[in-house]
Amino acid sequence: MSVQRKLRNSKFLLFLIVTAITVIMRIPEFYAPLGRDGGVFAYIGRRVLAGDVPYRDVWDHKAPAVYYLDALALVLSGHTIAGLRCVEIVFAVATAWVIYQLGSKLLQSHWAASLSSLSFALISNGYLFSSGADLHFTEAFMQLPTVLSIHFAVLHRASHQWRYLFWSGMMAGCAILFKPTAGFTLIALALWTTIQILKKQRPWGNVFRCLMALIAGAGLLLILTLAYFALRGGLADLYSQVIEYNSLYAAAHFQRGFFQTLASHVSHWVGALGFVWIPASVGLVWGKGSPESRWLLVFWFIADLAGATVGGKHLPHYFLQVLPSLTLLAGSGWLTLKDRHWLIPRGLGRISLITMITATLLVLLIRQTASALTWISFRLDGNLATAERAARFVANDTAKDETIYVWGTETVVYLLSGRRSASRYAYLYPLLTTGYSSPHKVNELLQDLKEQAPRYILDASATNREVPSLKDGRPRRGEDPIYAPDTLEPVRRFILQRYHPKTHIDGWTVYERVALDED
Repeated sequence: MSVQRKLRNSKFLLFLIVTAITVIMRIPEFYAPLGRDGGVFAYIGRRVLAGDVPYRDVWDHKAPAVYYLDALALVLSGHTIAGLRCVEIVFAVATAWVIYQLGSKLLQSHWAASLSSLSFALISNGYLFSSGADLHFTEAFMQLPTVLSIHFAVLHRASHQWRYLFWSGMMAGCAILFKPTAGFTLIALALWTTIQILKKQRPWGNVFRCLMALIAGAGLLLILTLAYFALRGGLADLYSQVIEYNSLYAAAHFQRGFFQTLASHVSHWVGALGFVWIPASVGLVWGKGSPESRWLLVFWFIADLAGATVGGKHLPHYFLQVLPSLTLLAGSGWLTLKDRHWLIPRGLGRISLITMITATLLVLLIRQTASALTWISFRLDGNLATAERAARFVANDTAKDETIYVWGTETVVYLLSGRRSASRYAYLYPLLTTGYSSPHKVNELLQDLKEQAPRYILDASATNREVPSLKDGRPRRGEDPIYAPDTLEPVRRFILQRYHPKTHIDGWTVYERVALDED
């Protein structure tokens, strides 16, 4: 058998293994509703299909690409959650495969690139980053366009064709439309490209043309997106929700002790992935490959870390965006350990390296399996199960054209019940956030409830620590300087005047509108 045929067979086997790992690790998701973030994305995706415009008609602070991706998935799957899960799998497998292709070029090693791809499949498809919910996060979807952006930049380095830099910028722009923090990757690419050109003592004109190609690719998508929302009357709302709200959110968490929260979350994350951080650290310091390749990985990794931490809150899923560069650094580290025997016992040689790699993959698999079991338990006895039962109650007791309102953040109830929110504020965080909430915004919610007159209002504050209870107006968490529950007091009083408790679903209270002649 020729070398080329063996390589093709090994690539095909790697693809099958990565796909199998991805599908197996995500099977539990097919039996559970979406979490809070995923519920918002899918609900807005459904409203897009009904003709609504994100931001203008439904409030959310994430970039727009995920809404339209979910809308497409819902159309193709007949409006099923399984369709959304299949899209997750496609993105995860494609990302792992591009990581292999990129690793082959940067590391010049089939087996190191394969290990990077396998490590990514094991880590990203597990539940270390799910916060007890699911994996339907913008950080997961941004991985594929980000890796493609790096891949096209590497192709430009090899061929010096401008079109590759344009495509690199376009993929970076696509990633920004999933998560704006991908802009750090675009900056890292621009810096790396500039350094490579100047090192070869080429004129500044070449630098300018390269940067313009990158910016043109990214700018094209961003300008088209802004033009679309301007034409649909949602541009001002997009700015308010994506730029203004996120800036206030990040600033508030920075003021509450940025480095303390970062240290606590990163230490937990490093501990959970310690067997990948070890070779990644080796790759960061003594990594194999050309100097250009090593610096690209370093710049990319730093940009990912900046993107994951700039929000200030440091939730586990924020670090999903670091995984592609981290696993490629780990592949570089494993390659270094293979070639530099002074880093491992000389007598053991490859045996010790193979043992370490096997132990790494086994530990990752064990950790992910344990996390999955914990997640399944949470799904069977947690707020996801409550939301699912509440959605069944609403679907069975209301007409399809009726509206409801969830007093909390569990927007998945709208999705599962097939009912529309009575207000564009489908969840309450924006109206609770100090510095963003205003009497005008609160009054908008109040007027929506008066005009839409939803039959049911579901008090989900029992599973939302920041949301004040309809009964007594106090949040379960207590006072938090970022959230001001008193701002919702006019709305709470109106609801208690017009709605009476009808039933309880676990810890939630369902309020029903009183008869019209009593209004």
